[in-house]
Amino acid sequence: MKTRNDGHVSEEADESSDDEAAFSHGFAKFSEVGDPIAAMMWISQMEDVFELMKCADEDKVKYGVSVLRSEARVWWDRVKDTSGAATPTMTWSRFKEVFRDEFYPLRVELELVQQYTTVKQESNESVREYANKFTKLWWFFWDYLTAEKRLIYLFVRGLTAEIKAVISENDVTTLDKAVQAAREINDRLIEERKERKRRKCTNCGKKHGGVCRYGSNECYRCGKPGHLARECSA
Repeated sequence: MKTRNDGHVSEEADESSDDEAAFSHGFAKFSEVGDPIAAMMWISQMEDVFELMKCADEDKVKYGVSVLRSEARVWWDRVKDTSGAATPTMTWSRFKEVFRDEFYPLRVELELVQQYTTVKQESNESVREYANKFTKLWWFFWDYLTAEKRLIYLFVRGLTAEIKAVISENDVTTLDKAVQAAREINDRLIEERKERKRRKCTNCGKKHGGVCRYGSNECYRCGKPGHLARECSA
């Protein structure tokens, strides 16, 4: 461990020790300034590790700060310089507040709330692609939309009309089940469309809609007997 000439442990040595401890516990580095979803995912991942290691609250900020990199680290140094908020005295809850203000401000949240509540499945988009898009947006609202029933409602509302006509948000109890039900319905609809294309008339052997008049003396146009379609005046 490095010491200064006066015998005190240097701040640089302390931070190096924190780095080693953080990496040994598997904390992810954070440097993706400008990517709100990465910022909120990082917070969530940090808290998952805190829970696994039963981390004391007074150590959480120390570990969090030790894995900040690039512009994120510059931001933290600025916070310390301007507010005098030293790492040992700041709680994790307070750290999340200042972190969120910087990397996921209210303006961004409100814009994404609007985007989230209007997201829909595009006509050329599979249920899997739509579900991935929907789930990704959900990361922004981990503390805004906590009721799964509301998530299910928004997910079902955004499905294509064809799928939505079959599934109801009242029929499923979790978002995962809603996604699975939508995928099963989508697969069934695809098979039905394929079957309709493959299906041939058992009478004439051709694909057509309506009543087959092959072999009868009925007009193919008006359905009346006694004349051909090319002679029909109807």
